[in-house]
Amino acid sequence: MRSRISGVTFTPGVLAPPVVGGAPPPPPPPGGAPVVSLKQQAIEAGYEAWKEAWTTALNLHELFVRNFRTPADWNLDMHAEFGLPAAARFVDVLPFWSKVEGLTIHNRPGISAASADPSTQPVTQIDVALSEAVVRQLARGMFTMPETEAAANALEATATAAERAAATTVATERDLLIKLAARDIGTVTGNAARDVHVVNTLGPRPLGFTDMLIVRGPGAFPH
Repeated sequence: MRSRISGVTFTPGVLAPPVVGGAPPPPPPPGGAPVVSLKQQAIEAGYEAWKEAWTTALNLHELFVRNFRTPADWNLDMHAEFGLPAAARFVDVLPFWSKVEGLTIHNRPGISAASADPSTQPVTQIDVALSEAVVRQLARGMFTMPETEAAANALEATATAAERAAATTVATERDLLIKLAARDIGTVTGNAARDVHVVNTLGPRPLGFTDMLIVRGPGAFPH
């Protein structure tokens, strides 16, 4: 379980089972570990998604800065450096993340690692600035996430009736809380609904470089 209080030990809880057919879950056995409600599970899942998205974006930022400073690396075979299973180049992977984070790389024609024109080099100052902004907003979203059910209920009160009605599982309530947190901070990439996909793509779990540097084009992120 998440804790922002140092030096405090928490007893792991038992996850409440999903609601089936509208029937409430059975009560916990007496003397057992505390039951973690479905809402609390959604709160924790949403916070972890924001946290891992922030971590991934930090690591990607270093790669964007590297290619800004050393454009020739754009076409470098990097599989040995990062322990990738097959040959890959930054040109094969960073345009995907450019689309996820709303940078310009995937939309600029005529990119050339050998160009002397900064506007046609792989990564521009604009991309670096946009990447920094994404990292900053992901951090804000992480700390905007509620910690308690009461705080989650207060945040969900800002949702529409249709949004609340659709949040019937841990995953859908997690996504609602991510959307509302994004809305609260002014969004990450310009649209709170899109930000749900952004956070879940950047932070489905802790991502190493072998996960981040999979060869895929911008079309693999359809949002």
